[in-house]
Amino acid sequence: MTKGKERFRKFISDFYLVIILIFLYAPIFTMMVLSFNQSKSRTHWGGFTLSWYTQMFESRAIMYALYTTLLVAMISALVATVIGTVTAIAISHMKPVSKNIFMSISNIPMLNADIVTGIALMLAFIGDLRQFLFPISHLTSLMLF
Repeated sequence: MTKGKERFRKFISDFYLVIILIFLYAPIFTMMVLSFNQSKSRTHWGGFTLSWYTQMFESRAIMYALYTTLLVAMISALVATVIGTVTAIAISHMKPVSKNIFMSISNIPMLNADIVTGIALMLAFIGDLRQFLFPISHLTSLMLF
């Protein structure tokens, strides 16, 4: 392969990466900028304001949702860390054949798309006990990775 072809291939590869990153991060950046817009319209800039954030932090419902989110995240992360550590220690003491079988089975959920896993967990944990089962569904999805 000539140097020119190699350079062109590298340029295309880098250009493709930049385009993908723009498509991933441009909407996030746009929402960040528009969150400081005084106007309710997304097409008209009405000036800089922090009033939306003030209203958000004054809302009891949003603050309760934030509290619940952080609590579920912390508990799920803590439990997943403990279970993951114990599992890693157990795997390190397995025989090679058992280790390969276990590792192959535990990698199956990572081959599945996140949205499919999320919908399956949502359907599995629907019912009267959803407030109790909600953290379990988060823990289940967190332990996959």
